[in-house]
Amino acid sequence: MDYGVTAQGFIRKSYDKILSDLQALARSSEYFGESIDLSDESPIGAEIKLMAWSLSNQWQLAEDVYYSFDIDAAEGAALNRLTRLGLVARKDEIRSNGYLLFTGDPYSPISIGTQAETEQGVIFMTTIFAETNNEGDAMIAAECIEAGAKGNVTAESITKIKTPVAGIMSVINPLPFEGGRGIESDYELKSRYESSHLASGSALDAIVAKVLNIPAVLEAIGYENVESYTDSNGLMAGSIEIIAFGGDDDMIAKTIFTQKPAGVNTFGNVTKTVFDSKEKDHIIRFSRPTVVEVYIEYVLSVNANYDYLYEDNIKQAAVDFVNIMSIASALYSWKLCSLLRNVSGLEDVKAYIGLTSSVVNLDKLVPSPRQLYRTSINKVVVSYE
Repeated sequence: MDYGVTAQGFIRKSYDKILSDLQALARSSEYFGESIDLSDESPIGAEIKLMAWSLSNQWQLAEDVYYSFDIDAAEGAALNRLTRLGLVARKDEIRSNGYLLFTGDPYSPISIGTQAETEQGVIFMTTIFAETNNEGDAMIAAECIEAGAKGNVTAESITKIKTPVAGIMSVINPLPFEGGRGIESDYELKSRYESSHLASGSALDAIVAKVLNIPAVLEAIGYENVESYTDSNGLMAGSIEIIAFGGDDDMIAKTIFTQKPAGVNTFGNVTKTVFDSKEKDHIIRFSRPTVVEVYIEYVLSVNANYDYLYEDNIKQAAVDFVNIMSIASALYSWKLCSLLRNVSGLEDVKAYIGLTSSVVNLDKLVPSPRQLYRTSINKVVVSYE
């Protein structure tokens, strides 16, 4: 049997095969002969085993190097190097951002770095200096102190002042904080790389692929209407609509303009002006998805092996799952149940979902083409039966 790089790929020699080959060589007439003692107690036998173990590690390293050039098998830094050859770089982690409304005495200064937090201890800080107006209010740009989806919180969930400020009595976020994500996973990077070959054209998939390459864009989807009448999604005749979550408005509009075919109209709820190489202005439209908050209830039947300290992890798993869902993707309760398959002590798991805290009894939620499901830790309930 051939080993190493073969027509069938890389075939690694196993430890057992290496050991048997070395032992056969030692017993040959060229070396020690058939009578040589190769037991674990003999110095030569022990040394041969050490050599076999070392050579086995080298074969493993050779196999890893071989497959590090395979986009399907590469991981981590090796995957980064391969995707860069296709001009696709791994997206870094991003902090969520939004606005904090501080209320207190008129003309109270609020420094950069002033912190506020949610009831669950997720901390946010201001990114600019400001002071309250003559009515005692100040709306200030802020971001989560940690990168990742943890900072994507719903409106009115940031209610505690962590950094005491003279004259400031309360804080709240009137709108959600959005845009936070962890570093792009190997799976996400591979999926984006696989679609990147389309990005050199002007087809709808190519435009979406280019928009997804914008660093802060978390999700994107596209629709087109090739008919001569407005379609069922409200898309006007002969137009395209790109729906993007996250990212800079101007950068998204510029990307759509440079990628779309000439003469094709754009549609959406965001309108931006883009200038071409001759400084002629063009109107580009695209859409932002409507974020729909989802409520989740787990009903668990447990035995003595279950630890009630698992609750926080169960809630976080549900939040993490929902908050990476794509635009227009349906949510199924059975998928939420499957998240708990490795939790010990569970006899039975039921999951229910809903769009209000008072009605959480559905097995499936189907969004509109321009909706995006999201949730937060305070919208997940765990109960027992």
